[in-house]
Amino acid sequence: MNAVCSPGRILRQLLFPELARSTAPKNAAPRAESGSEPVTIQRMYAFLKFIHIAAVATWFGANMVQAFVSRSAVTSSREVRLWWSDNLLAMARILYNVAGIVVLFTGIGLVIDTDISMGSPFVSIGFLAVVVGAVLGMAVFAPGLRKYSAAVKEGNESEAK
Repeated sequence: MNAVCSPGRILRQLLFPELARSTAPKNAAPRAESGSEPVTIQRMYAFLKFIHIAAVATWFGANMVQAFVSRSAVTSSREVRLWWSDNLLAMARILYNVAGIVVLFTGIGLVIDTDISMGSPFVSIGFLAVVVGAVLGMAVFAPGLRKYSAAVKEGNESEAK
């Protein structure tokens, strides 16, 4: 992992700004004196980057949990399947939506605040990932989850798997 983008470095910047090296955005003013407090823009940039990485980790982590736990839950008892289907619907309604929106807006904020252009491959791939995730979530995963949840609640075992 690149030291500039590591969560540990971002956390250090937030908690111990006087120890942080300069990874300031393009419009940040330099420090007035050696050892003085960094400008507010530097702290905002570090905070925005931390929130962005945390939201991506939440989104990706939820996907991994869903992928691995679903295999076991589908073959478990009806009570477990009911509990899991309710949690999947809650994740779809709340967690993925909030994480996706936070990733999108913090990503745009980070691009606006730095020398990176909106047309750079890294930004384009990130933006594409958010759009594809939103489209797949609304068009594929949400209807499938609703169908699965309804089948489990009705006790239709053949459709629940």
